[in-house]
Order: sequence, then C-alpha cells, then structure tokens
Amino acid sequence: VNAGYAARMAVMTFILERWLGHVMTKRSCNSNSSHEGKSTNNAKAECITIVLLGCGMDALGIWSKELVQYALQRLPSMVGEGNIHVELGVTNNEDVAAAAPKLKVYEFDAWDNCVLKRRALVNSGMLRESFCCEIAKDELDEGESETKTNTNEGPKLSSETSFRTISKGQISLDGTGTKDEDEDDYCLVALDLRETFSSSECRTNAADAAREKSILSKAIHSVGLDSSQPTIVLSELVLAYLGYDGANATIHSISTDILKGNRDSVFACLEPVFPSIANDNALNAPVSDAGTTSMF
Repeated sequence: VNAGYAARMAVMTFILERWLGHVMTKRSCNSNSSHEGKSTNNAKAECITIVLLGCGMDALGIWSKELVQYALQRLPSMVGEGNIHVELGVTNNEDVAAAAPKLKVYEFDAWDNCVLKRRALVNSGMLRESFCCEIAKDELDEGESETKTNTNEGPKLSSETSFRTISKGQISLDGTGTKDEDEDDYCLVALDLRETFSSSECRTNAADAAREKSILSKAIHSVGLDSSQPTIVLSELVLAYLGYDGANATIHSISTDILKGNRDSVFACLEPVFPSIANDNALNAPVSDAGTTSMF
C-alpha cells in the first residue's frame, strides 16, 4: 500500500471515528435525559448516514458498520458515566449490536470504479445484494468485459439521468444478512461529479437560483438520502480532479442538500490545496488559508 494513501486513509478513518463518537455520545445523553423525564431538543437519531465521494475500492464505508459498534462500546469512557450501557439495555456484545443506530452508507464514483467495486463486494460476500443495475451486471459476466469498447460510457445515459444506482444491499462483514430491501444499508451510485446544472431547476430559495449544483444533488434525492439524520460526507483527494466549476458545484450541493438538514452533519475534506503561483492574492494569503485538511 502506498504510504501516502495509507496516511490519507488513516486521517479520514480518525475523523470518522471521532464524529461517530460525538454522535453516539450525544445520542446516549439524549436517551438518559428521556429516562429521567427531561425534555430534549434533539430527537434520538434513528439513523446515521455516511457518504463517501470518489469511494474507489476503499473499504472505509463497509468498515464503518464495525466503527459504529466500537463507538457504542466506548461510550462509558467517553461520557464518563458507568451506567450508560445499563440505560441503553446493553449488557453484552449482542446487545451492543442491537443498541447501535441504523447505519446507511452511500458511495459515489465513476462508472468503471463502481462496476469493479460491486463485483469485489458481492464476490467476497461482504454485500448481500438486493438490487443490481443490469447493465453493470452484464459488464461483469465472464467474457463480456472484453467485448465492451468503452465502459466509461456505461449505459450512455442522457444528461437528465446521468447517474445510475449500481447496487444496493446489506453490508455483511460476517457473511450473514438478508436480501430484504427494507434492511438495505448500502448504496453504490455511478456519476460524474464534474457535471453541473442550474440550481434554478430545483431551487429552494432565490439566493440559490444563480448557483450551479453538482449532479450529486439529483443523485442523493433519487436514492432517498435523508439529510435530517446526522450525516458525514467524506471526500479524500476528489475535488482536485473536478476543476474549479465542478468542485464549487459539489461543495454547494453538499452544503445545501446534505449539511443543512442536521446540526451534527459535517463535511470532511482532505485535498492538496496550495496557493496558485499565478494568483498574487493567493501568494499574499496567510499559510493557514492553504491548509490540506478542512472540516465544515
């Protein structure tokens, strides 16, 4: 494994673990307040959502199911109360799994990467698939891949539907699980984040009308992502490949269509951002303005 890749993944894993710890601690404290008859402004989260942009073959999305249970096991030390597990009815490892909130993972990447990832997950048994895009499935049939001339074109979709759900199912790290769509906690979507459209097409207020959004906005609505639940969006070395317009549109889509739904939602972005030599203003900017890790 390349050392740079390993370092970046270590950072993103650390951020995800810290965020899960925060959400789970807050959830437990709210639960305790309810037990004591105290009112709380934050309802108990029914679901935790993890969104990975440019997921590639990274396993972080799949592994997050274990990280949620790990965060729940660590609650007593994080909250400083020894009775947290008792309040939640947690007395053993089975109870830990049962007490964990429902997790949903949404991964987005280019067509080729999604097709390959779907094959790896299904063949390894880590995904109990309830739905598969037939076009993607055909491309992975034995001998079919050699007859395709350009899998980047994928289904040759029009701009109106230039994203496609490749696979949905249930994460199954231990080889168990069902193919019941009601239990789905994983969704893999193919798209091109460089594609933008006018915000006026799905405008929510006048201020957004003149802004370009990423095709990501249409994709998350299509797959039913619930932005009212705590959500973390992870982007590791993705925006750098989208160009100025694509990156701005993607950030705009994340901020307006995902982060606004819940005060605990965050955007974790790890990108190589440096001042442009051709930009005098950037050269005169403080070094801190050109950080490599940003949390929004």
